[in-house]
Amino acid sequence: MSQIKNWIFPLACIFLFIGCGNDTKPIINDYLRSPADFRADTTLSDNEFCADPKSPFSSIEECQKAKKYRLSWTRPEDTVNFLGYRIFVDTSPPNAPSGRKWDFVQSQPNLANIIVERTLNTDAIVLVFGDSATKTDTLRNGMNHIFRIDTTGRQEGATGKLVFALVPVYGGGGYSGKPGIAWFIIDDKFSPNVFSPTFKPLANEIKIAWARPPDLTSFFDSRIDSGIIKNYILEINLEGKVIPERAKNFLPRIKYFKGNEDLSSNVTDSALKSKDIPSPTGYRYTLPDGGRFHRSKPTIGDSLFITISNLTPLDTLKLKIWAIDSLYNSNSSAMQIVVVRLTDTTEPSIPKLSENRNRLDSNSLIVKWKTSRDSVAGENGKLIEGPSSNNNIMNYHLSRLLLRDSTEKKSLIDQFDTVIAVTDINRKFDTIIDTMHFLPPGRTFSFKLYAVDSSGHESKIDTMSASTPKVRFTGVDSTLTCPNGFIPIPRGQFTLGSDLPPPNDEPKRIINMSSFCIEPYEHRDSSGQFISNVTWSQADSICSAISPSDSTKICSEAEWERACEGPGISTPGLLHGIQSEQNNPSILQNSCNQGTNDSVMARSFDLRNATCLTKEGVYDMAGNYSEWVRDPYSANAYSSLKEKDTLSHGFTFADSGLSSRTHGIRGGNYLKPRNLATSSIQNLARCSNRDFVQQVRPKFTEGCKTTLAEGPMIAILYAGSSGKTDNFCMKVPYESISKGKILDILPVSRDSSKLLVFIDGQKTPDNIDIKYPEGDTAFKKRKPISAQLTKISLAALTVFKGAISLPDTLDASEMRDTSQSGLEKIFSRELGQSGYQIKKENGKYAIEFLYAYATLGSKPALPYYTNRAISFRCCSLPKKNPSPDPNPSPDPGPNPNPVPSP
Repeated sequence: MSQIKNWIFPLACIFLFIGCGNDTKPIINDYLRSPADFRADTTLSDNEFCADPKSPFSSIEECQKAKKYRLSWTRPEDTVNFLGYRIFVDTSPPNAPSGRKWDFVQSQPNLANIIVERTLNTDAIVLVFGDSATKTDTLRNGMNHIFRIDTTGRQEGATGKLVFALVPVYGGGGYSGKPGIAWFIIDDKFSPNVFSPTFKPLANEIKIAWARPPDLTSFFDSRIDSGIIKNYILEINLEGKVIPERAKNFLPRIKYFKGNEDLSSNVTDSALKSKDIPSPTGYRYTLPDGGRFHRSKPTIGDSLFITISNLTPLDTLKLKIWAIDSLYNSNSSAMQIVVVRLTDTTEPSIPKLSENRNRLDSNSLIVKWKTSRDSVAGENGKLIEGPSSNNNIMNYHLSRLLLRDSTEKKSLIDQFDTVIAVTDINRKFDTIIDTMHFLPPGRTFSFKLYAVDSSGHESKIDTMSASTPKVRFTGVDSTLTCPNGFIPIPRGQFTLGSDLPPPNDEPKRIINMSSFCIEPYEHRDSSGQFISNVTWSQADSICSAISPSDSTKICSEAEWERACEGPGISTPGLLHGIQSEQNNPSILQNSCNQGTNDSVMARSFDLRNATCLTKEGVYDMAGNYSEWVRDPYSANAYSSLKEKDTLSHGFTFADSGLSSRTHGIRGGNYLKPRNLATSSIQNLARCSNRDFVQQVRPKFTEGCKTTLAEGPMIAILYAGSSGKTDNFCMKVPYESISKGKILDILPVSRDSSKLLVFIDGQKTPDNIDIKYPEGDTAFKKRKPISAQLTKISLAALTVFKGAISLPDTLDASEMRDTSQSGLEKIFSRELGQSGYQIKKENGKYAIEFLYAYATLGSKPALPYYTNRAISFRCCSLPKKNPSPDPNPSPDPGPNPNPVPSP
């Protein structure tokens, strides 16, 4: 190590490395042979390496007292012929000699301070600085990871900077990647950052909490140069007019926690003297820390908590807390003094709940309560209510819980908590009213209510149960009931269809609908999980098996639309099947998970939003999953109803000429269509919007255009610049396809030109070359991230009429003649007399290809089509109740005694 004392390479070369030399030897894939995440950090005094019997220190205490730094890194990805690392240390003083090239330095083992062999299990070492010359150290497996480093002549005091370089070494003439660098500010003159404790006063104690502040040791990097917080100082003083007797008895008790760890036994204290009172009126406490600040990934260990107890109600305390780092830099001057007054000891009186049921058609409950009053001390110390309504009351906490049958799955969305603040407006009222809208019909709720006073004391809880009116079959259907798990949709008129584009749901007309029953959610299995990604035939079989005697089937288009839109024609029906929309679909994205790409919410019953609900209790028709319907899709189904004025249960829109186009789907889903405006996405979720599987807009993979005759391709994803990704596509080699079913395709991590293809029944994968086009060099030196087998495509296009522009898709099997004249015939047939046209570019039809579904042989397997974003729900015929309710609850009608909200 004596040689390195006489030579120190320039700081600029440490940072620039390759640029400091004239060697122009090319480096190929150097990122595979470069260290990742090379860090230099201060470390704890009781570092685990100190306890190692092979430590170079004579005792653990000596090791703990020494100033230590920790180097850590992630190994290079390429380990072929990998020998280990060389670590160079230098402080780069201003007078460092020039002319030393980095290429030369890293090739000289005798200039390295530490050599680390590749067999080391832990990629981390700890350095201790000294002034004794030693030879280069080598770290082998089983050795202690603490090293003494000679820093004589490195002028730490002059520069305050210490620089490290980590160089991987390869044998067999192999090249090294770019070195990793890290640095310290040795002379830490920075105080810990200012932090913001929270103070919560109670009757007999004060709770304080804060997150450990960073201690910056460098101007250069606030993330990795955080130092050690040695301890905190807490001062507690009695404030205001203090009688001698109180001062004499003033002795706070401290409970101190770091995360879940109790550190109270390590707290030290000393009394402070007041100039006016000889007895101590204040105390100073020293609170240990000794941990690192996890700036990038905070943990519970970064949070600190104090409880100051043994206090008296209405005490006034002056508090100050500050931090000190390992070099005794303090942020005391920047921290604020806080004055806190403790609270009273009494709880407010209990508020009294009552309920005023509202009409079914508004789906709401009115809950009211007699207001609370803060309790005060009466004669002989007995608690009595305060003199006025809401006396000293800050807010009320109201909890609403949906009570479910024992057979129903409970959910996190069943409970809704709200806080009603006491304001200048409602403070004078003896009764406060809360109206709850958009509730499901025929459900019972449990309510809990308590009051909180200005001191944070809570009243006892009052409880109450209330129910919303049920939806019932009436008139000639009054004796009918639904199977378990289904809800009733009564007979009556509703508006079928829409005059909005696209034209497949025109014309809008009023029709009569028979009574039927429907599942309130998309269908779920016996464990409560939503079923999706099934074929229409599978969905049909599941519904039919529920109750054959009740004719359970997939809902028809008319049934689905009626359940979504709601009853009656005197007021506008629900546009998207959600009570709270008020004809404004802007809430669809969050409430109904429509076009958000949130598959987790779609799958989870607990994450569903309880407000995505029709007036009759049907949930989630606008989003989460689209749903299969019973009818074969026909574009002109609604227009064919011109001579009909009824749609009886079981009516279908079958059209033999188009039945091969498979069955329809209804409702929006969580998938976000490509390049669609929000208004267009919302339009897809309308109750009347009709769709079929070819119109599902799957993700487009640029460059992977294919036809049915060509079969699938391999789509390879590459990391691009600025966080972007690029795609490259190639045909699957015939020899791989012929061997059997391809299970998975993975890129080779250290080779940008190969893929591994895993084949069913074959133990070892095929190793295939990526076939780049002749002369294409864009991807050859870049690392593939993933690769997958594409599916057969659909043609994506845009149709327009005037200012209206809509995306559409066509089955690729319909486009085998892709000449302009052939496309003209196809589009003319599809568009008919609708007035829509297909977008053209440079005089030619503009079409792309999308991957949507698998094939069976060489033809699209429409009967086998599944999609993760398509589910279904079942409908049923109601049946006669053999023992009808002798006292059916009538619709309560308008409330005769409404109570207005204040």
